[in-house]
Amino acid sequence: MNNYMLPVDDKFVEEIAKSIAKSRILYEAGIIIEELSLNSPAMHNVVEILIDDVFENTWNDINENNQCRKDMYRLDAKAAIAAINLKLLTLKE
Repeated sequence: MNNYMLPVDDKFVEEIAKSIAKSRILYEAGIIIEELSLNSPAMHNVVEILIDDVFENTWNDINENNQCRKDMYRLDAKAAIAAINLKLLTLKE
């Protein structure tokens, strides 16, 4: 039986939350690129580089609105970790 579980410590949750937030932003940017008919690997790379910098600054911002968003992403991260852990618990070998 598999006894491995993902950790739920604050540091791991924060990393997952950041990943979820950034993935959503990149997904939405991809939709906009496609709608503007600018869809190319080079354009996606440029957008990702631009978003990386803006994302890190926004994530580290301490204003109340950003804190509320980060709290929501942390809840999403905890839910994702719990779902994965439940699946790991119920796996049959």
